[in-house]
Amino acid sequence: MGKRLIVFRFGVVISKDQGLLKEVGRFLPLRSVPILGSGKQMLSWIHMDDLCRMLLFGIQNSTIAGIYNACSSEPLSIGQFTKRIAKRKYGALYMPIPIPSFFIKLLHGKKGQEMVLNGIWVSNKKIAQENFPFKYPILDNNCIDNLHID
Repeated sequence: MGKRLIVFRFGVVISKDQGLLKEVGRFLPLRSVPILGSGKQMLSWIHMDDLCRMLLFGIQNSTIAGIYNACSSEPLSIGQFTKRIAKRKYGALYMPIPIPSFFIKLLHGKKGQEMVLNGIWVSNKKIAQENFPFKYPILDNNCIDNLHID
């Protein structure tokens, strides 16, 4: 039809007040961090700011077309992800708390299993080749500080 089509497949979007970080944030005042399931499931994530900028990048650049993975350059296991946030907030003074798979299934059913227990690793190579300027390509101290987690 001669029309440009862009499809973005979102990774887990991280934002202070929503989703995964909202849940992890509930534990942080107790100097603890939840390790969901085995903690080994992969998490392909993207910072909310980068996601918004990526969508604008796609709209503004007429050469962008096709399917792109909207995720950071650094997929992490969910255990590494949550521990890195706790370490930045409290140094070594936090306690990992395992949340067993059966508990997540009990609370959230099939949705919980799909969203939390079935990790997935995807690459952002295609959007990176388009020279998208990530502000938060990795979960470093700058990225964590920008989330303003209480």
